[in-house]
Amino acid sequence: MSARRVHWVLTAGLLLLFAGRASAADIYFIASLDKAECKKGERPNLTLKLENKGAQAIWVNSRGYVGSSSMAPKERDAYLTVISPSGKALECKYTYPAGYPKSDYFYRLESGKSVPTERGVNLESYYDFDETGVYKITAHYENVFGPEIALDVFREPIQSDTLELKIVE
Repeated sequence: MSARRVHWVLTAGLLLLFAGRASAADIYFIASLDKAECKKGERPNLTLKLENKGAQAIWVNSRGYVGSSSMAPKERDAYLTVISPSGKALECKYTYPAGYPKSDYFYRLESGKSVPTERGVNLESYYDFDETGVYKITAHYENVFGPEIALDVFREPIQSDTLELKIVE
């Protein structure tokens, strides 16, 4: 193969490899609470969405299955860090493995658009909010799926801003 052809093949390969790929700086994982304060025993809900602030469209896994941080990334799409008012990290009660997502969950996220995850998160189902005071909650997105169905899906870990949830008597 001539040097000119090798140069052309390498250049084209690099362009295909990096064209249209979003970085973690372009994709935002946004978490929001349905209320900032609730009584013990109430069921606060968390909504998650992915937002593309980059110039290129990117494929994302919008399933958003939340599991424990101790689970392997292939068993969940996201996890939460919840810090109690006393500073203790809470353990997630729900650790059912998610399995492979359906192809319907993969979404081409256009520039400037957002997509909500498949379902919200009822925080009482995942964590015990036994103390009164302010809890700090951060959502982490860590998709590992896509290549098995021949999609170049965004797979960098990202996290939301930290939210505060106040639990009162």
